[in-house]
Amino acid sequence: MGNTIKNILVWVVGGAMLLAAFNALSDKQEDKQQIEYSQFIQQVNSGEVSNVNIEGSVVSGYLIKGERTDKTAFYTNAPLDDNLVKTLLDNKVRVKVTPEENQACWPVCFTACCLFCC
Repeated sequence: MGNTIKNILVWVVGGAMLLAAFNALSDKQEDKQQIEYSQFIQQVNSGEVSNVNIEGSVVSGYLIKGERTDKTAFYTNAPLDDNLVKTLLDNKVRVKVTPEENQACWPVCFTACCLFCC
């Protein structure tokens, strides 16, 4: 009986850890509108974008999160574009660059160890 309770407890903890890891790794974009990159460039050129945050790297690609002059938020995925920063600065868009974050993998590793060891 004690072994069954232990197994159930391990599965519940493992499931909770997987759920926590998934929530921590998923990007929260529900309050922002996704737009196409071409639409983003059109909005920049027409003066509708006030600031952007460029995240990512050459290897994984870029995610651009921004705010329009009417305070609405948006995001888009960007290709490698040598003229992007110049276009943004020429149109008086405030630019912030955030390097790609290394996601912590310890919750997933811990859960896998618990499942395989028990």
